[in-house]
Amino acid sequence: VEHLLPKYVKWPSLRQQYQIEKHYRDTNNFPGVVGCIDGTHIPIRKPPSDESPDSYYNNRLKNYSIVMQVTANPDKSFSHVAAGAPGSVHDARIFKKSDLWFENGQRIDEFFPDPRFHLIADSAYMTKQYILPPFKRYGIITAGHNKFNKVHASVRNVVECAIGALKGRFKRLIHVNLHCPEQATKIALACATLHNFCIELNDITNQEHRDPEDVNPPLNVDQVFGED
Repeated sequence: VEHLLPKYVKWPSLRQQYQIEKHYRDTNNFPGVVGCIDGTHIPIRKPPSDESPDSYYNNRLKNYSIVMQVTANPDKSFSHVAAGAPGSVHDARIFKKSDLWFENGQRIDEFFPDPRFHLIADSAYMTKQYILPPFKRYGIITAGHNKFNKVHASVRNVVECAIGALKGRFKRLIHVNLHCPEQATKIALACATLHNFCIELNDITNQEHRDPEDVNPPLNVDQVFGED
């Protein structure tokens, strides 16, 4: 996996980013988008006692899991994946620990050479220069905000479809029957790599698996900036 993943799961070049941005601008009338980011749970069996099993238990989903963060392209391929965080960890904290989190603007230019470009995210993420979530459903929400959120959701649907296509193609990810989070992580990364390989060969699947409960609650700042 460590050799093939970088070959098939690659961050888009500046030229490719312009092509992606044009796609969303033409299709959704939404400028600046070069990817959509989200997290998904990969259910596993209860980890052994030396793996801190309680941290892998998600109270909302009522199961043990690891989380995989993905960034999706319009063709449902992935431009970035990070897997292995315990299921109890919120998407926002996983994002903060990933190499897509930039402190004080460091390394942003490596990923987003054009400062107008950004990723679309759901309400689990905080707003940053390169991360654009919807308007939150608390406080004052205007008709303009609702219209923005509606278009925003239509763009973000790409990453939900990409995750659905991944789990539809590799149904093992619906439940990895293993106790070891490390092994489950390797399987998840291998499936993401093979998913991109299939798309590169124009092997497109129409099967999608959706997890209706695989949705994050609204962002709580303490979940992001709590203890590391």
